[in-house]
Amino acid sequence: MVVEPQRFPTMDRSETAQERLSRGVLAIGQLVGRWLVPLSQERMATILEWAYGERTGIVGGQLSRLRNARHIRPVGLKYLDSLAEANRAIWTWQTQGPEAAIRQFGLHSNWGVQPEWLDAAVWLPRPDDAGQPLDLGDLAMVAAGRLTLPYLGEAMSPAESSHATRELSDLLQDLAREQGWAPREAMEAFTEAYPSQSAGRQQMLKRIVLGDALLSPGELELELAALAEMIRVIRGDQVGSYGPAELRAELLSARRSRG
Repeated sequence: MVVEPQRFPTMDRSETAQERLSRGVLAIGQLVGRWLVPLSQERMATILEWAYGERTGIVGGQLSRLRNARHIRPVGLKYLDSLAEANRAIWTWQTQGPEAAIRQFGLHSNWGVQPEWLDAAVWLPRPDDAGQPLDLGDLAMVAAGRLTLPYLGEAMSPAESSHATRELSDLLQDLAREQGWAPREAMEAFTEAYPSQSAGRQQMLKRIVLGDALLSPGELELELAALAEMIRVIRGDQVGSYGPAELRAELLSARRSRG
């Protein structure tokens, strides 16, 4: 029997409402920090306006305050709404293609958004479906301290990241052998299952498969969700059964036995 993730969990009565909301502010700060790893605050603010379709009033300094959890009050609805739209816009650009994103959100260049920004950006997945982006409901639940995202754990150390990158290459090569794929077939299958059409990110994927990449902790953390979804699809596992938390744990565990 498969237990579906609880979409609207009940409140934890062991903490006060203020404690829960304070935890939500910190979690939103972590999410904003993820978005800002490959982008400057100004570029992310511009993407927010393109995705939202109007001036949001959210400038780089406000994103910095969000990231550093300097808001003493719960994060406002307009902030969450624009963040959700930006996340969906980046997801659309990278998974459905630029033309689909332009149809839904308008011409990015009219807002000063450059294609390479959207290629480099990251989108953040829902905890119950790693192939879909966080939406407004998810972000509201996070901000209220009622939804915990499994990929907002502690950052890897440089040593852990180096080990995990090597293990990741071994895992993917083992997976290709299990499927009986030749090298070219494996690369094509991985690319097809990888949930981003960004040329830069797909090039990073190829380097990982070939064992030529040594990712920093930040780079690896940003890739975990997409890589976990790719592995889930290839293994044929159910949606929601394998995500970034499970992949992280697998990579950081003792070295897997080799056949």
